[in-house]
Amino acid sequence: MREALEGFAMLPRFSETLTRLERRLSGIEDTLARARPADPDRWMDTREACEYMSVSKSTFEKYRYRTNPKIKGYNLGGKVLFKKADLDSFVRLYEAKSNGLG
Repeated sequence: MREALEGFAMLPRFSETLTRLERRLSGIEDTLARARPADPDRWMDTREACEYMSVSKSTFEKYRYRTNPKIKGYNLGGKVLFKKADLDSFVRLYEAKSNGLG
């Protein structure tokens, strides 16, 4: 009986230890996620592409339809997807053009 009571007394410390370990593991997972190399062939929908480029949807649509160069989209079953590598290329080309080099 005494051993059982001692075991119950240790539960709060055990719970605190588990909570600390969960926080550390979460931090390690976040660090690993940031350290992964970017996938140049990653596909994104419009929302993700806007977020990736840090622009509003209206600005993204302007870049997609009214600028030269334009953002290239791929229609897949009624949904338009964008390649990360294409978005990166667009930014480099648009930057060059904006600086009078294109």
